[in-house]
Parts: sequence; C-alpha cells; structure tokens
Amino acid sequence: MTLLQDLDMTQEGSAFAERAGRYRRELHVHCYRMLGSFTDAEDLVQETLLRAWHHRDGFDGGPDLRAWLYRIATNACLDAIRRDARRAGLLRSFADVPWLQPYPDRLLDEIAPAESEPDAVVVARQTIELTFLEYGTDLVGSIRIPAAFCGVYGLRPSAGIVPLAGFSPPGVPPGPDEAAYMTSAGPLARSAGDLRTALGVTAGPDGQAAKACSWTLPPSRHTRAADFRVGFVLDHPAAPVSAEVAGPLSDLVDALARTGATLVEGWPDGVDPVREAESFGFHVGLFLASQGPGGEFAPFSAIVEQQNRRTAARAAWNAHFGDVDVFLCPVTFTPAFPHDPRPFEERMIVTPEGERPYGDLPFWISHASLPGLPAVAAPIGRTPGGLPVGVQVVGPLYEDDTAITFAELLADVTGGPGRPPI
Repeated sequence: MTLLQDLDMTQEGSAFAERAGRYRRELHVHCYRMLGSFTDAEDLVQETLLRAWHHRDGFDGGPDLRAWLYRIATNACLDAIRRDARRAGLLRSFADVPWLQPYPDRLLDEIAPAESEPDAVVVARQTIELTFLEYGTDLVGSIRIPAAFCGVYGLRPSAGIVPLAGFSPPGVPPGPDEAAYMTSAGPLARSAGDLRTALGVTAGPDGQAAKACSWTLPPSRHTRAADFRVGFVLDHPAAPVSAEVAGPLSDLVDALARTGATLVEGWPDGVDPVREAESFGFHVGLFLASQGPGGEFAPFSAIVEQQNRRTAARAAWNAHFGDVDVFLCPVTFTPAFPHDPRPFEERMIVTPEGERPYGDLPFWISHASLPGLPAVAAPIGRTPGGLPVGVQVVGPLYEDDTAITFAELLADVTGGPGRPPI
C-alpha cells in the first residue's frame, strides 16, 4: 500500500492525496534527476509526501502546492545525498557508480504522445533530463545534434571560455590537458536569448586564472538580420543531406534573402571540408587517448601533422570571418531517427534516400569543432513528418554573441521553434 493510499483513509487525507497525487510522476522524475537512481527516487517521493503531510499545517492551501512539493522533494534528495554512505570522491569513473540506473522506457511510453506526433515522441522519450535550461559538453556534437533533433537551441561555445570543472567523473580533478580544445561545455535552452544569459554567468576563467584574467562577452556585430553578411553551404557529397532536411534549409536561405541580408555561398578559402572532417576524427581519438593513457595512439609525426592542420583550419576560418559575420550549414544530414542497438560499426540510419552509417553524423559539426569556433544549433522548421530540423550558425572565434544573436533573429525569419510538445 502506498503512502497516498494510506492517507486516503481519512477525509482530510483523501483531499490531500488527490491534490498531491497529481504531481507524483513529475516529482519522481525530479528526484531521479538529482539522484540518478530510479529506486532511490521512488523512496524519496514517498518521503516527500510524508514530509508534506506532517507539515501540511504550514501550507496555506493556495495554488502553489506544486512549488511547495518540489521544494520539499529537493531538500529530501539533498538530505539523502548527505547521509548516504556512498562517497563520490573515491570513484574513478562513471563505471564505478553502482547506483546509476536508466529511467525505464515503459514509463516513458506512458507519457509519450501518439505515433502521429513523431517530434513529440522523440522529445518525450529522449529528453527526460532536458529542462528549460541544461548544460552539457560537446565533443562530437553532443549539444548541437540533440538540440537539432528536439527543436531547441544548443550552443557549443568558443573553445576554452567555459571552464570544464564539474564535467569530469567524480574523483581527483585531472591535471591541465592541452587536448581540452576539442570539447566545450555549453547550454541547451528553449530560446537563443537563454543561451546568452547562460553563457554570461558561466564563462570566464576559474581557479588561479581568475586571479589575473577577466572575460567579457563581446557584443554581436549586428542586431538586424538585414545587416548580416551570411556565408552558407547546405550540402556536400561526403555527407549529403536528406530531402526532408534539405527543404527547410533551402527555405531558410530564401527567407534570409528576402530580409536583405548579404548571402555568400561556398566554403572558406583554404578549407577542405573532407580533409578537415578526417582531421577532426583524428583529434577526437587523440583527445580520448589523452583521457585514458595506456597505449600508443599515433606516431608523434602524425600528431604534429594533424595539429598543423587544425591551426591552419583556424587561420582559414578567422580570415573568412573578415568577409562574413556568420556561416550557416546543416547540423546533421538527417532529422531524429530510431536508435539502432547493434554494435556501433554496424548501426545504420534510415533516410528517404537509403541507409547511412552512424559514422556519417559528425561530418557537419566537425567544421566548427576542429578550429574551436562557437556554433549554435537553431530550429528552423519541420520535416513533412513533423520532426524538427535545425541549422548550425557558426560564428567568429570568441564572438559567441554574434552567432547567438543571429540565431535569435532567425526566429523572426522562420516563425520560431513553435510551442514545445511537452
């Protein structure tokens, strides 16, 4: 028998159980986010309702019951974390965290919309941890690709401007890592303006560097769409976009032309997109090798060659942003797709033009990642089946607000992301 059933035995308890019971599922998700354990979240929801019952005289019965219950649940979870015998400081990796549990798919199925709303199904099934603002890390598109799939905004900031402290597994903090240029911590949000706010409060030096250095977000180059010089590439034979993505991207360029913005099609001089995508793959491997030493990754001569490619790419892009203000390209060649559970090298993505390997996904995000440029994934429309489509807005190095502001202006050009399905 649950606590709510116990309370239901009295008239007063029946009224409380009816009101509090409406929030039980979302309280469970809230506790799960804080604890990472499905079973612990069950226990903490029970404790939350018990505490609420014992302290019901302190609640005036107004419309803020939900907020009151969330505050109690948060405090209950914090108390559980403090008194729990597990010690995160002794852990070396996430593999050593025995209490982490996935949220059962069967419970997500209960709240997932009908199959006739595929975009809503994706969001409800795959973004249980996405609130109005979330932070993540983007090594191989882990911010931008989910944002595009879910119809929200995601920012990979300029490399190095947001400290990575707190994004490593629990344990002894890692030492300085020169390979950190490959990953950036950044926000996902429901609006481009929220990206700017989040960046403003999280970017800047930390630790010893904060004693000598300061950071300020440079303002956007322009504030009107018509004033922007926009470079763009919408397709490439190495990673051709599917027809369902190509349509909204083409419509976007047409809409920008109508605003009076200056449009410049083509890759920057000195940028070989295939070669740079390959170099990006090398640097990802180098980054991962630096996180877990124990075997040779590549000869030193190869590392030097790839570092030279990276710096040459950054120089080419920096020069290009003397001629344009932002650069537009796809985030991925496909909208959201069903997960293929087979081993990674066997996984395939079904598109209207045929199957594509999972390994094709990083091509488009690699061109901002390799030189460390800021890039915003911004929603611009939907496929004929209703799935969100995003565009990647790449900005000049350290001028993140130029990319954010342009993504903000795109909402006026395209009509915005629309009302979230959840």
